[in-house]
This record gives sequence, structure tokens and C-alpha cells, in this order.
Amino acid sequence: GGYAQVVHGDMGSVYRQMVRSGFAPGWECPPPVFRATLASRFGQPVEMDDFPGDIEPLGLAYADSLSPSTLTLLARVEGRPVVVFMDRASRAPSETASSTPGLHLHRKVVGEVVLLELSPLDHPRVIEHLRAPDPS
Repeated sequence: GGYAQVVHGDMGSVYRQMVRSGFAPGWECPPPVFRATLASRFGQPVEMDDFPGDIEPLGLAYADSLSPSTLTLLARVEGRPVVVFMDRASRAPSETASSTPGLHLHRKVVGEVVLLELSPLDHPRVIEHLRAPDPS
């Protein structure tokens, strides 16, 4: 299973819908797939470094949230669901506060892409391991 359908709504709404429906990604996403997907979707490859043991990346899913092109990375951090919303930086809201009670929003920009980590934790964990590729 997972989602064939695209989840619609603001970030808090998408997060709640994903959690309610079992928090299953659309597809798994090893680092080479992650890099290639970001490159083809946004023209900006993003490297996924190795995560520590308490972060479990589950995979990717589409969401119509920041824009119809938003891509999300689902992960469990210390067993808790965390969603990273990814889109072109030009489409992202400038606010960094979460409008959803109990959730925190953490922001990072990698080149052309903005990464917005919506999490029950008050500090970013997943986006710390996502970065621009090393210059070749």
C-alpha cells in the first residue's frame, strides 16, 4: 500500500492525515534515489547522509501543500513521526513557526530547495543530515 493519492492541505493538515493513515510513504528512498528525485523534481540534487540509529527514514510521498509539487520525506525520530516538506525555496512560506499545536517547524535551505521539518521535537534532527552535494 502506501499512498497513491496525493495528500492536500497545509503542512499541519498533511502531517495529521499521514499519521492518521498509518504514516506510510509512497515509496522507499535510499540516498541515491533521494538525490535523483530532488534533482529531477526541483533541479537541485540533495545528499542524504547516514542517519544515526534513532532516525529511521521511511520514504517519500507527494503532497499538495506548499505547492502542487511539494515532496515529503517521512521519518521516525526517537520513534515519533516527523515529516520534511521539500519544495523550491521561492514557493516556501517565510514563517518558521508551526501553526499546529504540539509541532515545531525547522527550516533549512539547500541551494534552490527549502526543507521544512515538522516535528514533535523542539530541535531539527532529519534536515541536519540533508545537504548540498560536495562540489565535484
